[in-house]
This record gives sequence, structure tokens and C-alpha cells, in this order.
Amino acid sequence: MFNTSNRAVFLKRGQHYATIEFNKLIEPAEVYKGQYQNTEKIIDYIPANALQGAINELKNEIEKLKNESKLMQNIYLGVAGMMFAIISILLVLG
Repeated sequence: MFNTSNRAVFLKRGQHYATIEFNKLIEPAEVYKGQYQNTEKIIDYIPANALQGAINELKNEIEKLKNESKLMQNIYLGVAGMMFAIISILLVLG
């Protein structure tokens, strides 16, 4: 299983989520000699395009927007602080 969302998926004990079927072979099968030979980690089975796919791109874009939002918030707070300081100085001098 591979969760492509950024949300947690919870499974309850005993809840059905997959079915596996085994069949008895009539004769021995050939030994597997493919690209996943000797692969031990699940990440090695995930296609490279899934790791760099649309979901990952969307996540990166959201992170960029969050950073830009924080920057704009800091600018607004800085401008508001400066205006407050200028108004305070004008009131004291006037």
C-alpha cells in the first residue's frame, strides 16, 4: 500500500483493506530475474514518477505559498508598526 495523500489513513483492527490470493501451480515457475531482484525496501518499489508526481508538486507549491504568506504578513506588520510609530511621534510633537 502507498498513501499518496498528505493525510493519515487509519485502519481499524480487523477492517478489510486488501485481498491476497494464492494459487497452486501445476509445475514449478521460473526464478524471478527482474528489476526488483533483491529489493528489500518499499521505497525501491515506488516508481520514480510517483515520487516526483503531481501530488509532490502540489505539496511544494503549497509550501511556497505558505512562505510567501509569512513574508507578506511580516511586511504588513512592519508597515503597521512604522505607521504607529510615526503617528505616535506626530502626536508627541504636535
